[in-house]
Amino acid sequence: MKHDVRSTWGTSALLTAISSCVLASGGSGAEPAATSEPNGVILAEFIYESAPFPSCHASTIAEVDGDLVAAWFGGTRERHPDVGIWLARKPKGADRWTTPVEVANGVHEDERYPTWNPVLFQPRGGPLMLFYKVGPTPRDWWGMVMTSSDGGQTWSEAKRLPEGILGPVKNKPVQLPSGDILSPTSTEHEGWRVHFERSTDGGKTWKATPPVNDPAVIRAIQPSILQHGDGRLQAVGRTKSSGVFQIWSTDNGQTWGEMTTTGLPNPSAGTDAVTLADGRHLLVYNHAPEGRSPLNVAVSSDGKTWNAALVLEDQPESEFSYPAVIQTSDGLIHITYTWKRQRIKHVVIDPAHLKSVPIREGRWPADQADESAEEPPDAEYRTVVEGRADKILAPLALADDGQRKRVRDLIADQYVALSKLHDDRDARVTAAKGPYGAESRDAAMAEAKITIAAIEQQIDFAAFRLHRTFTARLAAELSPDQVNQIKDGMTYGVVPITFRRYQELLPQLTEEQKAVVLANLLEAREYAMDAGSSEKKHWWFNKYKGRINNYLSSEGYDLKQAESQLSQSNKQDANN
Repeated sequence: MKHDVRSTWGTSALLTAISSCVLASGGSGAEPAATSEPNGVILAEFIYESAPFPSCHASTIAEVDGDLVAAWFGGTRERHPDVGIWLARKPKGADRWTTPVEVANGVHEDERYPTWNPVLFQPRGGPLMLFYKVGPTPRDWWGMVMTSSDGGQTWSEAKRLPEGILGPVKNKPVQLPSGDILSPTSTEHEGWRVHFERSTDGGKTWKATPPVNDPAVIRAIQPSILQHGDGRLQAVGRTKSSGVFQIWSTDNGQTWGEMTTTGLPNPSAGTDAVTLADGRHLLVYNHAPEGRSPLNVAVSSDGKTWNAALVLEDQPESEFSYPAVIQTSDGLIHITYTWKRQRIKHVVIDPAHLKSVPIREGRWPADQADESAEEPPDAEYRTVVEGRADKILAPLALADDGQRKRVRDLIADQYVALSKLHDDRDARVTAAKGPYGAESRDAAMAEAKITIAAIEQQIDFAAFRLHRTFTARLAAELSPDQVNQIKDGMTYGVVPITFRRYQELLPQLTEEQKAVVLANLLEAREYAMDAGSSEKKHWWFNKYKGRINNYLSSEGYDLKQAESQLSQSNKQDANN
């Protein structure tokens, strides 16, 4: 089923409608990618060209109000007491990073220790957080945290975390829909063991889980957390000699299942992963049993089957390691990593153009040119949605042809992504229903209902992430009024038409009552934009019109009477 942008309904209803790439190592400054096709890479650059330290490692990256902030540890060499935490910023719209500055060191009780593994994290509604470690070795280090209220320009005094709490050991925490912050971490003093730390108060206090793995079976550290949208979390990360590990939770990280391996190799080197707005999961890691080259990017739709997407670096006897990855509010993917222990590299990827092919039996595809893990988009449907996007854009009369094409492609890409998402849902729901025999029909249907509910929740979560990224990318290109015009175009003007109708029906509405009516219509529009059919779009607007009518009735309005009076008035006008 294609995401419907062509069908119509009346006045009270809605009119709706790989190849692998090796990035060249070496050089200085930005390494511009000629195009975002076919691999999605749009920028590769070094964060700095020279610095007052010879060695660096373990970078981290975060977004704060559109600005990028990156940090790493740098000094004479890893474990040297002069190793500190260094930081640079790339303000929104800037073409280069600020000069690195040291923001933390390991001075403790008149002695200086090395610092380790900074982790930047921007929670919702709180200051930017910088976690790091201090201590002579990973076996006996301790956790520190500091905060910034101005996007990393200035920092609070560093505080030591409580005994038994380390903070994220390498990779970023995640903030769950509940607001809880879940921090992935691990210890090395009693074997390599993974655990998680949870804060329910924005990072003021923390509670740690017990270790979730037996190091006698799998020695694992440095997890990353992936979110599957239905209460399920997946952690993946580094092992001593077992490849990339995985472990799952079905209760938002309160408890965890048995740790297993993914079938992907790992040379005992750091990894990182992120769940993308379109529902895919992206993993950055060294796809090799030994050595820290190449550095690879893989993607998965379910966290279980991984496809090869990119080779970021591949140079024998060199080190490209310890990646960090985020997706920013404009939908782009940002990866930082250690480049030969000499510099920190930053790569930007457009996930809309990220192609992938299957990884079979743990082997990275040697030639991906003729293999595609994803079917090419329906050319006819793409033509339809591009035509629809042109019509939506027409009232804006954008003078800049480049801007007009970018926005048109954003709209068309959103329709295509939603179509794929709803097709996936329909296929999975159909499979979940299955054929039922007479004897097992009731039990099977009950089980299917639970499965289908979980599928719907997962698809809703993926649609929410798509919507958030789409609207953020629109906002980066257009003014707020223009973004509203796009949203109305994608829902065929139902909001202004219906709002005007309510005002005609009830001219005595107060400004406060009008604001309530409009707020409900605007909320309905956000959901209707993502619906997979005209019927579902219709359903969303009717649902919110029901809420509006109930509200107006509670305010003392008789809608049936008002409708009758308006109808009589219109008839009289017609007869005059």
